[in-house]
Amino acid sequence: MTKKEMIKERCRNIELSPEEIGIKNYLQKVAEERQLRHYQQVSIECCNGKYDMANDVDVEILGGILTHISEYEFGHDRPLLSVVVINKADKIPGNGFWNMCQSLEYFGKKKTLNRDKQSDFFTAILEECYDHWGKK
Repeated sequence: MTKKEMIKERCRNIELSPEEIGIKNYLQKVAEERQLRHYQQVSIECCNGKYDMANDVDVEILGGILTHISEYEFGHDRPLLSVVVINKADKIPGNGFWNMCQSLEYFGKKKTLNRDKQSDFFTAILEECYDHWGKK
């Protein structure tokens, strides 16, 4: 079994918590509408403002939830759903998203992506997500 196959098998065995399932369903609707959300919007619209993106601990918690959801999707051969959640300033997902992609070997064994490559991969992954969940 290759390393990537082992990663996928680990992700296939992930169980989502009720909160994660609620956020996953919300993200699927965002993708279905071919839209994007900022991290704080996710907190407000999906979690009743539970997570404050000005608080580093809350950022880490919400980021971990989004990572867990995308790892679950990866394990079930679906696009990385958290790609629809972007950093308000940069207009692309945050560092946690890219670290997760690297740990999943989503774009091969390449260790880092520069800003231009992140933008290219973001567009490609977002289109995969929209194509999978988007309204036809």
